[in-house]
Amino acid sequence: MFFENFPVTYFDIDSRNKVVIQDFIRGIKVDPALKQNEIFYTIYEAKDGETPEIISHKAYKTTQYHWVIMLLNEKFDPWRDFPQSDYVVQKMTADKYADVNGLHHYEDSNGNIVDEFYPGKVTITNLEYERQENEKKRKVKILKPNVLTEFVRQYETLISV
Repeated sequence: MFFENFPVTYFDIDSRNKVVIQDFIRGIKVDPALKQNEIFYTIYEAKDGETPEIISHKAYKTTQYHWVIMLLNEKFDPWRDFPQSDYVVQKMTADKYADVNGLHHYEDSNGNIVDEFYPGKVTITNLEYERQENEKKRKVKILKPNVLTEFVRQYETLISV
């Protein structure tokens, strides 16, 4: 459904063969004013493992607007850009680092990264760091329903040009 409004183009397979495909590389950037003005959206606290489709269904009673959620939040990977369960975070951390409890970095009491000589530094392990990064993925902007219809209409007009 998302790609149906994209224009078609010819793609050369070789010198004698061409196929007609959707121009899926075309993209439209969301106006920053829309993303920054809180009158247009609400903040949703995503739960572990919720995909854009699940969030769309909760917000709009349909999964068809998952792409709006991804565009508005500049989250393009439904598996890595949305919060995962702690089990998945632990597994991913174990795959990424030799030691999940090894030192990732130091922080001060405000969460700023500091060096090893900073007084009162707090040690952040690889697992703690990955958990912090996972938590940052929870806040998801959801367009208000009265804005959604106009956003979709304008997007479809712009993408088909």
